[in-house]
Amino acid sequence: MEQPDLTPNVYIKRTHTRVALQRWMIPIVVIALIAVVPVMLEHTQAPDASGKLAEERMVQAQTRLAKSQREITSLSALLKQHQRELQAEQHLTRRPDWAGVMTLVASQFDEQLMLTGVQLDDAKNRNVRSALGPLSRDVQDDSVWMILTGVAEANSNVPGLILRLEKLGLFERIVMTGTQRESFAGNSRTSFTLACRVE
Repeated sequence: MEQPDLTPNVYIKRTHTRVALQRWMIPIVVIALIAVVPVMLEHTQAPDASGKLAEERMVQAQTRLAKSQREITSLSALLKQHQRELQAEQHLTRRPDWAGVMTLVASQFDEQLMLTGVQLDDAKNRNVRSALGPLSRDVQDDSVWMILTGVAEANSNVPGLILRLEKLGLFERIVMTGTQRESFAGNSRTSFTLACRVE
């Protein structure tokens, strides 16, 4: 005869629940590990810096581009200003201050030299062509010349005058086209003619 099971029902239920939990606990832990491990591995790896580096380079390139555009704008304004100045200068040089030029030229004569005449014209002018002498065959008719005549104490004084005139930078070319001895103020002097090409 079987003896009745006197185990309380609450205990039996608790035992069955514990056994069921133990059976399901292993698969639940395994599944949790499978889900958690990739996430943990992803977080432990160093972040990919290539995207951030590319973004930084893009920002730097945009900064350089903006700076270059500002420089171009500034240089364009400066170029326009220089062009206006150049146009004004060209306008003024077409109408030079001949009084200033003559004062500068006359100041190159010293106590051994005296300026006796000045003529400014192109090579088509008969007097200019005559003052150019043999040189007139090789010059263009539209070339402009300043003819200076003067008196020097000696021939040796004239080359120094030519050098001083050349240093002024006003003339493209300076040529002595004539010289002769003559009496001036009771003394023997050298008269000379200088042809200075203006343009």
